[in-house]
Amino acid sequence: MGCSYSFNSSRPYENPNNARFHTDFTKPFHNLSINAAYLIRQNIILYAAATNLLGSDNVFGYEYAKNPDETGVYQRQEIGQCSKRFLFVGLFVTLTKNKQENQMDNL
Repeated sequence: MGCSYSFNSSRPYENPNNARFHTDFTKPFHNLSINAAYLIRQNIILYAAATNLLGSDNVFGYEYAKNPDETGVYQRQEIGQCSKRFLFVGLFVTLTKNKQENQMDNL
């Protein structure tokens, strides 16, 4: 079993609506993840991992329109995660003639 927490402080980005360069900052990044592996048999491993358990709305930056709108403001769109959380479950099977063998000796 494993658990990890990642944190990154805010990063500056260029905002064309602000006359000053790199004075706007993204939100801090937070990610709490867990994982587990279970040896079912010598040649079968079950693995599961889940990321961003707290459901943080992480923003990596912003994409601005190429041209301003009628009020002179450049509209923006967040660049974020495709989904708030991610779950992976995998079953790893080593195929051998002897069903008790695995690849641990070769790692």
